[in-house]
Amino acid sequence: MQCKELRVYGFWRVLVVAGLSLCLSQSAALGQWIGAPSAQDSDLQALLEIKRALSTGSQEALKSWSIDNYPLSSYCQWTGVKCNSSSERVIELNFMNMHLEGTISAHIGKLTRLTVLNLRNNSLTGPIPADLGSCSELKNIYLDGNKLDGNIPPELGLLPQVARIKLGSNQLSGAIPPNLCSSPLEELDLSRNRLSGSIPPGFMSNCSKLLVLHLEGNQLTGPIPELIEHSSNDVFQQLFLQENRLTGPFPGFLHKFGLLRELNLSHNNLSGELPTLYSTRLYFPFDCSYNSLSGAIPKELASLECLTELYLSHNNLSGLIPRELGQNTGLLKVDLSYNHLSGPIPAFRANVTTNFQGNPQLCDPCPEAKSTSSPGQGNVVKSVAGVSAVLGAFVVVVGAFVWRERRFRRTRVHVQGPETVSRGQLFEPGLRQITVEELKRATRDFSPEHLVGKGSSTMVYRGVLENIGWRKAAAQVAVKRMLFVDDFEQTRLRFGREVESMKDLQHRNLVRILGYAQNSEVLALILEYMPGGSLDEALHGGASCTLTLDDRLRIALGVARGLVYLHHDRDEPVAHLDLKPGNVLLDAQLEPRIADFGGTRFVCPAARLDTHTMTCNFTVGYTAPEFVDYARPSTKADVYSYGILLLELLTRTRPTASVFGDCGTITQWMTNAILGKTALSTLDPFLRSSTLTPENENEILTMLHMAVNCTNRDPDRRPDMNIVLEILENLRLNNRSPTATPTLDDLVNMNSEVREVPGDDFSFSNQNGS
Repeated sequence: MQCKELRVYGFWRVLVVAGLSLCLSQSAALGQWIGAPSAQDSDLQALLEIKRALSTGSQEALKSWSIDNYPLSSYCQWTGVKCNSSSERVIELNFMNMHLEGTISAHIGKLTRLTVLNLRNNSLTGPIPADLGSCSELKNIYLDGNKLDGNIPPELGLLPQVARIKLGSNQLSGAIPPNLCSSPLEELDLSRNRLSGSIPPGFMSNCSKLLVLHLEGNQLTGPIPELIEHSSNDVFQQLFLQENRLTGPFPGFLHKFGLLRELNLSHNNLSGELPTLYSTRLYFPFDCSYNSLSGAIPKELASLECLTELYLSHNNLSGLIPRELGQNTGLLKVDLSYNHLSGPIPAFRANVTTNFQGNPQLCDPCPEAKSTSSPGQGNVVKSVAGVSAVLGAFVVVVGAFVWRERRFRRTRVHVQGPETVSRGQLFEPGLRQITVEELKRATRDFSPEHLVGKGSSTMVYRGVLENIGWRKAAAQVAVKRMLFVDDFEQTRLRFGREVESMKDLQHRNLVRILGYAQNSEVLALILEYMPGGSLDEALHGGASCTLTLDDRLRIALGVARGLVYLHHDRDEPVAHLDLKPGNVLLDAQLEPRIADFGGTRFVCPAARLDTHTMTCNFTVGYTAPEFVDYARPSTKADVYSYGILLLELLTRTRPTASVFGDCGTITQWMTNAILGKTALSTLDPFLRSSTLTPENENEILTMLHMAVNCTNRDPDRRPDMNIVLEILENLRLNNRSPTATPTLDDLVNMNSEVREVPGDDFSFSNQNGS
């Protein structure tokens, strides 16, 4: 009996042990699920936290991010998520152009296999999480085009594999972290933020692979330091430091960059002489305008065979213009205006665009450009195609005064006296109120001789204001006087609206308001003077138009940048609502400025709009149909106008022309031409007669294609301006690159899906946006 009981006890003991073992093994598995989550579960939790950090409306854009069917349905199928096919770890997040609002969750640092983070062109706020430093496999960080603030986390400089960091067009502040530039980095973009302090010494010392550095449009101060110390970078190509507050001498280390192909140090306060040592081997533009450089122009710089564009205007340069500059066969554009140069102007090739205004001691030995002088004025030199500086047109409304002489094209005008005012040099800080008496003196009592533009509600005069600005010198300005087409109160409201619209808008591609004057008889704006006239004049002001393809791409880019600033780079988006060639003005280098902000509106939800009280300005052919029909302001209305402007820029055909026949509109006309593969035949004859390479033709076709997509009758199917700008910048980058230019399909398919639909709806719809 005892043995039997022992056998039974032994049996149950084995059974209990086996059961406990099974429970323990299941418990261990459960513990792995609950207490010690897998890497995939860690990624899942991080993604859910990223979604929670977004606004309620933005979470709708990620409605596919649901765990209802998890793990049967993987998060690898969620919108914007890409995983490694074998490990199912998240390796890419792409939320570009998804209009997301909210913040970037710190949990993003738990995506430890992340290689690409693309959140560009959204409305994200708050700081950049320092936890990104935990994503040790990150290679590309695209956070540009948001509203991110705070300091740049120094942890980004510790990422061992990062190749691109793009943080431009945000509201980041503070100093640049000294360690941000790490060895694998190829491109760093911190432009158009609020960064302050100095550039860290030796900033590029650890960046042996860096190709491009963008620091423009910040508040950086102090001298430009030696960027490379105890190291070498033999691949660096592009340096952008313009529009800061940098001081000190011109950097002497640039000769170390043998592949430099673009340098822009303009709009700073650099001093001293230009260096004499250069070693670059690629073709590049050199822009050091609007500084305080002195001394002579080195013949070593003038004789650089690779130099294509030289901008040294608005400095204190003196002495002779080197003869080598005129003999340089690579030069296409030279601007040495407003310096203290003297002596003869070298003879340049016929295809070189030059500007020597504001150098009264210069003389031209050419028989067709004799020197003349008058008491107190110095020498005045004119080329055959030149025009008088005092007739530099400033036109901001339709029906503008036609400037019959050619605009800035090999202009050699030298007038002693008022200097053309530059951005930020007239009234600082804020707007200055000018008395009406001062304006009358400046314009000789609004003399017809000073009238340069006239529209239905404004007249524009050139004038000279005395003893103004930090230089305490005379300056030439444009005076826009309001006409009393309504009663005084309505005109005053229109005037006040334009002042309020313009006073906080500061961008290099927007005309800047410098001051105003008002009394019971006169309401006037004092504006930046633009010597190149309007785009309307450049296109239609003569029997032919001599804008090159490069000129037109520069203009298209500048207008697009101005609109991106209005639509995407401000706390409240602004719609211009009257974009047309007459409202695009050109400086001496054909850099465009958008003008006439009398009709601008802050874009707000439809429920807040009172369309019955709005005063709407319609320009036939340029105004979006939904704005004509319903008076609903939106940034997409500007996109429509931009598309029309781009078509006109390339074809030199107004949208109201009679050549369209049964097509009805310029959009349908171009759509038919694209579908019929005859688009190149619609170009401005000047472009058709020039030598166009296959790459040039691809560039033009891409621009025409994009312009048609911008004019889709459905506003929701038009691209945002930041997409348009990205395509144009790709064209420009590839145009200046030694590599081949992408084809039309390469560029368009990279950003869009194109399909044919009835009528004008030749659609451009964002897909991945990458």
